[in-house]
Order: sequence, then C-alpha cells, then structure tokens
Amino acid sequence: MKKILGIFVLLGLSFAAFPQQSKTCLSSEEVRLGNLVNKMRQQNDLEPVKLSRSLSYVADAHVKDLYLNFDPYGICGLYFWSDRGRWEACCPADEKEDLDCMHDKPYELTSYQSKGYEAVYYHNNKQTADTIFGYWQRDSLVRDLFLEKGKYRNKKWNAMGLAVFEGFASIWFGELADKRGAPLLCSDSSRKKSDEKASEENKAVPRYFVFVRSYRSQSDAQTKLAELKENGYSGKVLSHKQRFRVALGPYRGFSKATEIKNKLSPDYKDAWIQNAE
Repeated sequence: MKKILGIFVLLGLSFAAFPQQSKTCLSSEEVRLGNLVNKMRQQNDLEPVKLSRSLSYVADAHVKDLYLNFDPYGICGLYFWSDRGRWEACCPADEKEDLDCMHDKPYELTSYQSKGYEAVYYHNNKQTADTIFGYWQRDSLVRDLFLEKGKYRNKKWNAMGLAVFEGFASIWFGELADKRGAPLLCSDSSRKKSDEKASEENKAVPRYFVFVRSYRSQSDAQTKLAELKENGYSGKVLSHKQRFRVALGPYRGFSKATEIKNKLSPDYKDAWIQNAE
C-alpha cells in the first residue's frame, strides 16, 4: 500500500494516548502544511482559514487511531474509526455509505458544535508538508474541499485543523469558528516525545509479521532465518499447511512492518505482511 487518500471525518485512539485538548499543539511541519493550504486559497481569491484547536485535536486523534488500529486488509478503508475510544465506532466501506458517524466526530469529541470535513493522506515513508500538500493539490476532490468548490460550493470554511503522524496526515474544515481559538505551537522535540509516549501507552497496537519466504523444509527455513538474523533482523519460523515460513518481527503497527519490508533487498520482492494476531 503506497498511498491512500480519503475525504471524510475521523478520530482515533484510546484517550490515554491523547494529550489533553487544552494542550493540543502543532509542529513546524504541521503549521507549514496549513500555510500551504491557505496560500493556495489566497491564490484563488479566498480568505485564509484560521487554525482551530478543536479540529486539530480531532485530526491528531484520528491519525493516531489509524496508525494504531487501522487494518489495511479490512473493508473499512480510511473512513474507519476504531471501537477503542469514547466515540462511535465507524466502518463505512466507501463514500456512498452514510458518513454521519464520521462527520459528527468534532462534536463527539470536543465542544465544536458543527460537522467536520476531512482529507486524509498516507504514505509508508516519512513525509514533509510539501510532499503531503503536493499530493493533495493534484487530487481534484481535495482541491474542491480546499477551495469550496464542487460538492463544497455552498460551504464557507471558518476553522481548519490538522495533524501528521507516522506517515498519516489529516486536515479538517468546519463552517463554525472555533471558540477555543488556535492550537498552541510546540517544538518538534516536545511533539516527538508526546507522540512517542502516545504510541507506547496504547497497548492495543496491532502487530505484523513480514514473511520473506516459504520452504518445504524446516531446516532450510531455519538456515534462511539465521542468515537474516546476521543482518540484524529478528524473527521466527512458523509452520503453515506443511510448509515453513520465515517471518520477521512481529512489528508494532502496519507502518513499521511496511518500513521493514521496504528495506529488504530485491531478493525478497515477494515478501508480504500479515497480522500477527
């Protein structure tokens, strides 16, 4: 899975993993991403949208929920909201289904009393504000969202929130001005520590194996595993239908497993990822 894009309203994680809403802050890259969106709006004769503390909180919650709980092999896609928080779980398969359970997330989670509309981005490598925005601006549906066109032609955005975490990016728009004002600005180092703590505190992170090869002989599988361990990998041999699979990991989160898979040599181009549960 290289890139996944959706337009919807989302959330994520158990609240033990979230900062308090009053402490919601944006990193320098997140601020730059918001500035790029507003620059695009100004180039199209639209006013810039003020940053929202409430919508940024929801965006932050959602990207962490996706990172920790999203199943790339499931039917929900990035419209998904897990059942591991104090919000309504949501699993529409596509945009044609009822999206109210996503659009309602801002006032499920904050004091923001209006629906929200979101664009989401995913790439399995670390992304900058420029690469995220570059992908968004090439997508016609996202451009319509940013510029109040198409299905959003009767909207006027008065609040914007965003978050970037482990390859996921989320940006929200709402018509209501946020009474809680703008989010705080935080140093990249303090944000990094907060995000790392969030990941560690949530004990429900899915784990994944990276399967590199399957053998008829257990000894052949053990030999290959030993070779990989010499190169710094950890793993085990797992039996499956009279064959023996060499599995690296397990790794916390699909993003980490994807990172490991991408670092393997071309000799393992047929490697695959599978849930370790």
